[in-house]
Amino acid sequence: MKGRDAVSLLRGTPGRPEWVTVNKKERALMSTTGSATPAGTVLSVRAALRRTAVLFTIAFVRRSLVASALIGVALVSGCVTPGSVEAGSQTATPSPAPVTEATRRPPPCPNPEGQACLGALKAGTSYTTTVFSPQLTYSVPADGWNNLEDMPGNFLLVPPGQPLARVDEGTADYIGVYTSVVASRFDGSGACGLEPVPDVDASPQAMVAWMRAQPSLRVTPARAVTVGGLHGLTVDVRTVKGAKLPSCIDAESAAKVTLFLLFSGSPPSALAHGVIPGVTMRLYLLDYNNGVLAIELDDVDEAPVTADQMSVIAEAMSFAE
Repeated sequence: MKGRDAVSLLRGTPGRPEWVTVNKKERALMSTTGSATPAGTVLSVRAALRRTAVLFTIAFVRRSLVASALIGVALVSGCVTPGSVEAGSQTATPSPAPVTEATRRPPPCPNPEGQACLGALKAGTSYTTTVFSPQLTYSVPADGWNNLEDMPGNFLLVPPGQPLARVDEGTADYIGVYTSVVASRFDGSGACGLEPVPDVDASPQAMVAWMRAQPSLRVTPARAVTVGGLHGLTVDVRTVKGAKLPSCIDAESAAKVTLFLLFSGSPPSALAHGVIPGVTMRLYLLDYNNGVLAIELDDVDEAPVTADQMSVIAEAMSFAE
């Protein structure tokens, strides 16, 4: 299992994040994206914040489509050249472009909230994200791995045989990459609100030092690492056996949420992740754009893939602007 059960979301615009709690009106809005949540259920943090990321980018995508359409109209109306119209004809008759592997559209993302994700992947093939920033190139060691998020600030890989529903339930291993994260905690209201941890800078060194100072966590000594040209630290994080973990009550479902929250995303990333017993979270916290880019490997004790196996994939990733 993983620490994913909470319904407080990170909202906001780039440079101005806000932590708020999902209410009924917002859930109704989420349902318009095809992501309705049954009444009385508790959204996992991953599932809820994936919905938030979709809403956050809808306006941007729509603006981009409108701009592309306008550019297309301008090109059609202003770029007919002599010779492209036959004598006596009033309209251009361009030849259809040949269909090749390069021009074929990729299959639709099997996760309706994963934007440009690719779904099933082939072993040994090099893939590059189209939406996630910074651009990420990666490969997987076996057929059956799935890319289920390629979003502006969130990227997700899931091992063979472990569907997205199990990731959201906290019973599957996965690799997540997040453009911008900050150390976070419950705000003490009891209603699962989130807040950044005071006096913890957005740097790998500060975040690791804060984690290692928590008596409820067992954190391995930090190791310097370079991944895809970015530099930082890597650690493994688990809860201490028998430790009393922070908890809160979801205001809508009245369900109790218990986990040690570690970090939340700031735009363009949308997430709120923590650890519970039975999970090892291996983190690569990397300096990026005056903040921290995180690669998160969640190794569930009862799931088949190990952190070391996922590290082979993570450490071979490369980043480019």
